Amino acid sequence: MLRKVKFMSGLNEIIDEFYNQAKRNILFYHFSMPVNYNSQQLYQGLNFLILGMNPKTLGDPRWGTLQEFNDHHISVPKTAEVVNILQWKDQFAGMSLSALPVFNVTDTSDYSSQQKNYMVVDLYDFLQTYRIPFSESENNINSYSQLSNVLYINTEVTDEHDFEKAFPAISRWIVNNYELQADQIIKKLNQQILPKFLVILEDLVMFKLANELNIHIKKCMATDSVTNAISYLYEKNHKSLLLYLFVLADKIISNFISRQDDSNLKKIFLDFMPSDNAYEILKTLSNQEILQLLTYMEEVKQVKDDNTCFLHFYNFDDEGAIDFYVTSYHEGEDEPIQGILMLDHENPHPQSFTPWDLAAEMHLDSMFYKIPVMAVL
Repeated sequence: MLRKVKFMSGLNEIIDEFYNQAKRNILFYHFSMPVNYNSQQLYQGLNFLILGMNPKTLGDPRWGTLQEFNDHHISVPKTAEVVNILQWKDQFAGMSLSALPVFNVTDTSDYSSQQKNYMVVDLYDFLQTYRIPFSESENNINSYSQLSNVLYINTEVTDEHDFEKAFPAISRWIVNNYELQADQIIKKLNQQILPKFLVILEDLVMFKLANELNIHIKKCMATDSVTNAISYLYEKNHKSLLLYLFVLADKIISNFISRQDDSNLKKIFLDFMPSDNAYEILKTLSNQEILQLLTYMEEVKQVKDDNTCFLHFYNFDDEGAIDFYVTSYHEGEDEPIQGILMLDHENPHPQSFTPWDLAAEMHLDSMFYKIPVMAVL
């Protein structure tokens, strides 16, 4: 119990310094990203906060245990400063919290400074890889609309800084498309605190994800809504929320990175190709248009457990667009075809047709057959 109290006391001091830096419009995670000496992986959760606030991280972000340095034949003098981070261990009776001593590389015999080579990432490759739907920005400004959940990307100018300019809007999309409503702590936040909490979270996700992707993101502002939000939560005595931000940011980033595993469009099957003419049209669909169709299916929670997604064609009548996204298919021509019917891309609702009824509804003149997506991309 005494050890736990000591940990909490140390975290209080760290969050105090976090607040002091925010008051000076200096946030450590804009330039200080602590990584493990062995793995080069970013420290997570509260350990990210503990080491990120340490001034030594500014000199070199690498930290490691005595054993990790010894494994590389790097000596650590007895006078080296010890910093205790948090370590969870499995016990028979549950999880146990203990201190894990680590050292900064500047206090060891490895005096080499780490120069990180950042990558230049193509914005559109990134959006496609992680299946992020977007619309073209009409005013050439990258932005995110939380009300309509639409990400607007400037497609007019293409240069190596595109990603950096678009990343703040992308990070907002990432946070707002994480299932925050299921988080028990988020549920307890009132309408005054929640916006302050989210603006910090979006900023933190942006910088931590950029580090994860090896992309350099700069941010220097004389006044900052993020620093104002940190000051507000601190002064309202919500220190625990400031600590939780670092845990939640890691959950969001981990969830987002996993999207790449499902992003191979060649795993997706196109269903119900109505005619040779429609097949030729479908071949012209861009990856972005296919991703948009997939997004609609995910939003209505109709993607099957076997990960075989059926996405469909659309037709136009006098009243507007009709889309039908197939979620269940039977070979028998009298068996019902189940899916999501959408009129003008709005009000999705479950519907079922027989193949003949569907042909009549969509003004089609032939039956349907399946074609794998690899045949049309």
